[in-house]
Amino acid sequence: MGKLSHNVAFLKLLTEEPEAAPALTQEIVEKADGVFLWVNIVVRSLLGGIRNRDELSDLWARLRSMPRELEPLYSYLLGLIEPIYLPWVSKTLQILRNNHNLGHEPFGKLSSPRRGVVPLTLRAFFLAIKEDLDATTLRQCTWKWLNSRCEDISIRLTARCAGFLEVSNIRPSTGDISDAPYVRYFHRTARDFLEMDTHWRKILMQTADTDFNPNVSMMKSCLLSLEHAIAHDDNKYVSELHRDFMAYSYHADSHYRSHGTQTIMLDRMASIMNIRSDGLRGAEILPRLNEPLDFLKLATIYGLRGYISIQLARSGQSRDKARATTLLRCLLPMDASSHEKLSMPPPRIDMVSLLLDFGADPNGHGDYGLGSPWTNTLTFLQWVNSTKIASCDYESYQLIYAAIMEKLILAGAYPETMIVDRYFGQSQSAMNIIKTCLPNHPLESASLLQALQRAMQKSNPNGKRQRDEADMDHAESLAKRVHVQSTAS
Repeated sequence: MGKLSHNVAFLKLLTEEPEAAPALTQEIVEKADGVFLWVNIVVRSLLGGIRNRDELSDLWARLRSMPRELEPLYSYLLGLIEPIYLPWVSKTLQILRNNHNLGHEPFGKLSSPRRGVVPLTLRAFFLAIKEDLDATTLRQCTWKWLNSRCEDISIRLTARCAGFLEVSNIRPSTGDISDAPYVRYFHRTARDFLEMDTHWRKILMQTADTDFNPNVSMMKSCLLSLEHAIAHDDNKYVSELHRDFMAYSYHADSHYRSHGTQTIMLDRMASIMNIRSDGLRGAEILPRLNEPLDFLKLATIYGLRGYISIQLARSGQSRDKARATTLLRCLLPMDASSHEKLSMPPPRIDMVSLLLDFGADPNGHGDYGLGSPWTNTLTFLQWVNSTKIASCDYESYQLIYAAIMEKLILAGAYPETMIVDRYFGQSQSAMNIIKTCLPNHPLESASLLQALQRAMQKSNPNGKRQRDEADMDHAESLAKRVHVQSTAS
């Protein structure tokens, strides 16, 4: 009630209607029946009417039309959104929900815990929702102009979203007071209501026939913020802007309709990285690979399949194969410390398929003493099995690498490769590694062992090269056991 009693326009009403205006506040208290949240929602709605210069009779009508239960009240507020603003509100809600979802474990439980994308600031939201703003225009804008536009967008949020959202200096993730205003839900119950399947489907329908995607919008926001900061020599948030840009790009890749737009932005980020690579590396944004780094390798690690496909298609066929092999080694490193420390996403299986389609050699060794994608994968599987990546979905990691190994075998990986265990110094065959590291996945293990057996028979059709018959028997018995189990179930 404090917001209402201190509002200048309402105080003016009290002066003009000294008897009727206090009765309005009394009815609010009586209808609330002690539910503070209901009071807060109703007062926000009345303040909206006051800003619209509603008369006291209009405020009475507004108050008496509001349901006393929360869910019907939220439905009533949702119905107040003007049809012309529904697409804008839909985009806003999608951007905010997506930001919340990526605020923790942006790559899911498969990656080690890392700081998610930063909560949605008012400035980041403005740059995401303002579709006609480009980098050239923004670079020429002052901070004063940008802050003024943010004030405008704050007013639109309040007016168009029927009170479901608010702008607050309280940081959503910590509750601390911040200099930067954030866009957030008015209350947790408001978020729960809007994200119910029945309501969320209607919200998504407003952009169903468009190219809109919240991740692409936030890619643009991060990139514009980064370019504006660089133009004004402000390096305070460069690191987190780059990290967030790559996280949003990771999730935007599945939106095929915007691959052209994504490619343009990724090319711009590549140009920034080429200029500022030393600074970015120092901020631990980029992985420490044992070979020269470029943006294409980073995009590969982040699984940007659409971008990599376009880039490889631009180069010549012979160069494609060498380049694809290099990228496959980066995607499948022998030492996963870079991925673990930076909490980058696990390798995407479809990215492995793409690089193999472009001619990547699973047995191709690189310079700088690097192993091949195949030997790296076997070594990595040993490492995962022995270290049990902290706070990570270990079982899913095994399944991903089992699927990757099968693709590498089908692409011609050497089946008789031997790997030296980094801890015990003992040599292990690919078959032994599969049996040791995938005991909880008999179906996948059997499929891999059979694939290796076929590859070994193909490479040695006359039986001249000695094979480990025990491994062959194990593969066959395991496959039979899995078949019996699956039939029984």
